[in-house]
Amino acid sequence: MVQILKQEYIRMASHGALSQRGIELVTKSDRRRMSMFHALGLDAQSPEQVPAGKFGRIFEGLPIYEPTNNAIRQVAETMREDDAAANESTIPLGFAFLGQFIDHDVTFDPISRLDDRLDPDAIRNFRTPALDLDSVFGDGPDASRHLYDTVGGNPKSEHRLPFRLLTDTAKNDFDLPRNRQGTAIIGDPRNDENLLISQVHRAFLGFHNEVVKYLLSKADGNPPGNKDLFEEARNLVTLHYHWIVLHEFLPHIAGTSVTNDVIVNGRQFFKWEERSDRPFIPVEFGGAAYRFGHTLIRETYNLNAATQGIELFKLPFFGTCPNGDCGEDGGPSTNYNLDWSYFFDFGNHDNLQFCRRVDAKIAKPLFDLPFIHRGEDPPASLPERNMRRARTLKLPAGQDVADAMGITPLDNATLGINEIDGLGGKAPLWFYILKESGLTGDPGGEHLGPVGGRIVAETIVGMIDVVREEILAPHDPQDWTPTLPDRAGNIGSFTMADLVAFRA
Repeated sequence: MVQILKQEYIRMASHGALSQRGIELVTKSDRRRMSMFHALGLDAQSPEQVPAGKFGRIFEGLPIYEPTNNAIRQVAETMREDDAAANESTIPLGFAFLGQFIDHDVTFDPISRLDDRLDPDAIRNFRTPALDLDSVFGDGPDASRHLYDTVGGNPKSEHRLPFRLLTDTAKNDFDLPRNRQGTAIIGDPRNDENLLISQVHRAFLGFHNEVVKYLLSKADGNPPGNKDLFEEARNLVTLHYHWIVLHEFLPHIAGTSVTNDVIVNGRQFFKWEERSDRPFIPVEFGGAAYRFGHTLIRETYNLNAATQGIELFKLPFFGTCPNGDCGEDGGPSTNYNLDWSYFFDFGNHDNLQFCRRVDAKIAKPLFDLPFIHRGEDPPASLPERNMRRARTLKLPAGQDVADAMGITPLDNATLGINEIDGLGGKAPLWFYILKESGLTGDPGGEHLGPVGGRIVAETIVGMIDVVREEILAPHDPQDWTPTLPDRAGNIGSFTMADLVAFRA
């Protein structure tokens, strides 16, 4: 299945649908305006249509919800955060950006415009809808040679295929590889949209290369051929990535109970196999539930012991240095290299920062996106853009989705928006999901609520199943446990802190 999807991706590239940087339609200036998050709804404003693709619906037949622009604007204003300092969760901050990395692994829609009314089946997903790390590996060293270290390889091998990924620049060992214009040489240009996701991507590049070293060290002087070594390393990286997503990321985001239920008992709602011959990304996930990450975003960030309190939109993006603090090679200065103990749990919480709560409050900078012109329509408010994007995708109301899941819907009075005209007595799905997550009690802002948590967990587990069943066949994927040593040298568990710290 994964190979079929990759062949389709190559076919699109050969017909000009994609370029080396990802898509033809996004120019260098466009990319800079996209800035911090592709998932903000800042899709390329091209009128061109693409062939039918891999988006679809979990809940077919529900009525389309179309609130007015004025109603959306008023709902968005209720989401403005006034007390960011008192509104932290216990989710380590790095998971906000690992979440963005995961999103880029499964979705890419650079074509559709914000206020079009679109059938999800007519939207092309420019990513394989599977957690296969194609944003890191491309299509492997044969077809994506530009991503790989061409001097690598086993001299004794018949075909000296490179098996290590390019990682850094000449002046900064922790940056992404870049060309002379400062453009990152990576499998997905969006993973250079902001400093933090670029560092997550860099961590995966380094992890793969360390796994290659680890496998060579275990080969006892009889290393496998390059192709076998690359495939073994990629499979190990992918399986440990899946483990982290299933056993660390999803419990933080969807809640332990829902995550375990989906893993053990299977998917209750997202059963793409019953409706399609290939997986698809549900619009309820991409257009609403998975946009939970916007509520996690802080206003300021500590990067390391020396670089602290950096405002959100003063972080480097696309390799720039907005504060004039550039490195010798034109990319971000080494002052911006992350100390991962500020982002993931290494056991000592002295440095660890946390995400904002999962609720219907959004950090104030996201109401005035600096790369959107004032007075432009769609507006510069991220919450407005998200809800108008949901209308573009013809999403149902939050209450209708809850009802379809057998969950008692929350009314607009409970959601605090009962007095807003133009809502038709219901709520946008994205707002509903965030609001239910932040209500007093369980989950109380510590993770997504019953509607959002279930949609996110089932979609991600479904996208993992597509890959794991192929890698591990004929064995049961449920039987697999990590085989690489963690930071303490133990086998059987593996966290994101172990991944960023892994050394052969």
